[in-house]
Amino acid sequence: PSLTPDPRWLTEILRENKGRDVRKRPRGKRAGIRNRLRDRAHRAPFPSILLANVQSLDNKLDDLWARIKFQRDIRDCNLLCFTESWLNPAVPNHAIQLAEFFSVHRMDRTADSGKWRGGGVCVMVNNSWCNNANVVTLARSCSPNLELLALKLRPFYLPREFTLVIINTVYIPPQANTALCELHEALTQFQAQHGDAALIRAGDFNSTNLKRAVPNLYQHLGIPVLATGPAIGRAKHWRPSSFPNGKELWIPVLKGVAAKLRG
Repeated sequence: PSLTPDPRWLTEILRENKGRDVRKRPRGKRAGIRNRLRDRAHRAPFPSILLANVQSLDNKLDDLWARIKFQRDIRDCNLLCFTESWLNPAVPNHAIQLAEFFSVHRMDRTADSGKWRGGGVCVMVNNSWCNNANVVTLARSCSPNLELLALKLRPFYLPREFTLVIINTVYIPPQANTALCELHEALTQFQAQHGDAALIRAGDFNSTNLKRAVPNLYQHLGIPVLATGPAIGRAKHWRPSSFPNGKELWIPVLKGVAAKLRG
């Protein structure tokens, strides 16, 4: 004899309900290098960096905040490096903090540069990648030829080849003749003190040729200055997720690591 379902039974044992209402999750996950990097956004072998010559950071905070909120690639960036921030001591850090999970480190232009306005560099560190307690300022330099902010970071995850990360945000004004000497001196000091560190130098070098001063650095990325598509605000050099020509990312050539980076 056939068994007739009783409406008083629980829905889990009714023959009409076999779990079809519950949407099953597809097995596996999406493949691809981009998806794997997104899953390991804060545990990547090398930090992800957003570099931009903003030409006044104050009037682009709304655009940056919107991109951090709605664009995952910008939100998961480990380091945000800005040149020509045009900030001054009257602007506090909390006024330019894009999100609560970013710590602000900056070096404003001082009277030592011979100019009162413009210039300045700013670095924002993602706390999900490196806690603010593990960020140490190594050097601050503001001269007529060079503006430099060097930070030493110990993130939560690093490959065995590196013990720490040193990020150097540089702005060299146009027609600066002796900037390479100061830059080479600072770079040599960092390499001597921290030989096992991942030394990154990113910024606006204008027409300066770093290959003559520091031949052991490898230019990792180089993209034309003016790209297709609208810019943010009024800064013609401001392109998200790009390293324009002259605003380059340089890393040291290490044995066993340089081949992987070039590939």
